[in-house]
This record gives sequence, structure tokens and C-alpha cells, in this order.
Amino acid sequence: MVEAFNAANDIDRIEVNPREAWLGVVAVGTAYDALRQALAELRLTEAVLMRAGIRILRVGMPYPLGSTNLLRLASGIDCVLVVEDKLSFVELQVKDFLYGRPDAPRVIGKRDHNGRLLIPADGELTAARLTGPLRRLLEDRVELAPPPRPTLELSVLPSRRSRVRV
Repeated sequence: MVEAFNAANDIDRIEVNPREAWLGVVAVGTAYDALRQALAELRLTEAVLMRAGIRILRVGMPYPLGSTNLLRLASGIDCVLVVEDKLSFVELQVKDFLYGRPDAPRVIGKRDHNGRLLIPADGELTAARLTGPLRRLLEDRVELAPPPRPTLELSVLPSRRSRVRV
């Protein structure tokens, strides 16, 4: 009944849906906005995402996760990236739902396919915190904006003349 409500009210929606895709991104709640901002900072417009084969599912109702859109997202892709704040709540649902299905894509989120940390689990998930993980995941497949140049902070040391003796 809850899933029917979700489907009838278009709460979960595939926002970017190329015909041929290799990556599906599941973004939950406010993490969707942070994801889209991070993609924009990497110069990945919707047209670039379509050409690059990156599908995006916006999840508005994380429990129970809607199976219809998840199946559409996972169809024919190699990997699902789950972007969510804090705990791996939706990531675990995605893994459980896809487990044992023929041609199921691998699912990554808080950790990548090698077990290394990927999406931060602590603090607020912002675009600034997502650009690094997205760059790591996408740099071999898509042309990205160059990383920002590090800024140097120079400390100003007082000269001998400016010292005052007390």
C-alpha cells in the first residue's frame, strides 16, 4: 500500500535517464541537492550526464524503497552509487533488493568496491564533501572540471622594527 502511494504520487523519480548507462546514482532527500550541486561544480550538466551514461534516481521516500524505479535505475548498469546522509539506510535496502538478481550491479556508497571510504558518513553531506568522491569515481570515464587550485595562507611575521619593548 505504501509503495502504491509512492508510485501514484511520483515521490521517487528518475531525474536523468539515458538509454545506455553504466552508473546509477540513488540520492536521498537533501543529499540529492548536494549531489546536483557537486555535479555542477564538476561541470557535469544534464546533457553531459546523458552522454556519459549516468542515471540518477531522486528518492523522496526512503522507506520502504520503491522497487519499480530501483529496477528501472539498475537495468543494464554496472554500478549503483548511493548518496545519503549519515547511516547506510537506503544503501542496505538497495543491496538487499538487488541481491541474487541476474546481472545485478555492484552497489557502493559509504565505501567503494575496494572497501575504502567513499561517501562521508559524518557531518552534513554538502557539495564540497561530494566533489572528491565523485571525482574519484568518474575521472576515468568523464571529462571533469579541473580540481580547484589550493590557496596558500601566508602568515605575516612582524618585522623587527614593529616590535615594541615594554
